[in-house]
Amino acid sequence: MFRSFCITLLVWGVLSAHAQSTEKPSLFSDIEILNCTLKAPIRDICKDKEEGAVYHAGTLSYTNSAGSQTELKVEVKTRGNFRRSMCPFPPLRLKIDSLSSQGTLFEGQDKIKLITHCNSKQDLYEQVILEEYLLYRSYNLLTDTSFRVRLVRITYDDSERPGDTLTRYGFLLEPEEKLAARLNGILMEQTGIHANQTYEPLSVLMSVFEYMAGNTDWSVSAQHNVRIVRTTYDIAPLPIPYDLDWSGVISAPYAVPRTELGLSSVRERIYRGFCKPEATMEAAFVRFREKKEAIYALYRTSGFLPEKTIASTLKYYDEFYDIINDPKAVKREFMLKCRK
Repeated sequence: MFRSFCITLLVWGVLSAHAQSTEKPSLFSDIEILNCTLKAPIRDICKDKEEGAVYHAGTLSYTNSAGSQTELKVEVKTRGNFRRSMCPFPPLRLKIDSLSSQGTLFEGQDKIKLITHCNSKQDLYEQVILEEYLLYRSYNLLTDTSFRVRLVRITYDDSERPGDTLTRYGFLLEPEEKLAARLNGILMEQTGIHANQTYEPLSVLMSVFEYMAGNTDWSVSAQHNVRIVRTTYDIAPLPIPYDLDWSGVISAPYAVPRTELGLSSVRERIYRGFCKPEATMEAAFVRFREKKEAIYALYRTSGFLPEKTIASTLKYYDEFYDIINDPKAVKREFMLKCRK
């Protein structure tokens, strides 16, 4: 068992190193908050929530490292499923003009998802996306095989209504095609891929991470809030999570537990991974222990969350760490309640 445990750790380390070695400097290789302005017919865009939403012309400007203003042409439209339907200020997709983006932070980008604050009248919704951003960053600490994010402090300037501006936090999500290229792989579009057909160390790590976050709103086989990348090297496909806003640690106002799981609240944890040997589970737990202080530091030094929220979040994580450090609790939560 010890030999299997060591081999799992070694393979996991090789995968992380491979992802790092192929990285090139990009919009998503910097974690500094990007201050920018999006000028477009914002109100008209937010009202266009149908499946066939159209792009609207606009500009995106930001202050570059030299302190001067950089402006590029973009097209903007609404996107998403649940949040697009229920949010007065829905998530957006930015299509970047390739000519005007040359020599800028956005060079080489095509279409980028912008996760927005959902509701301009309630500050709680802006806090939700800040907490989701930190969940992405937490998973980045656990593995490079993850979606990168870039926090933005963005001013929305309605081009049809002079003086109508709004400034909120949001974050940009690394395009899935860029993620696949960074991992030397391609996206797999087909559904029906069983979790046990994916790369085991990563599949287990992801499943434990979702348990830590209290998230049950995901499925590998349906590719629901999970993307799968087939790499050019000889290992099984890689499952990569996204859309983390329904996690119990966040407790978004709109998040409800899946009824078939028998949970009374999204704060309740249940392990949705498949049953694996103890050594495989322990290899994942080791990774979480190694990164505990770094994850906690993300929240403590964030600078944009209330102290009460930080304390509540870390207490929720403390409960997770108490479980993975207790053999009886591990057996109860991960070995007996795992999916057969």
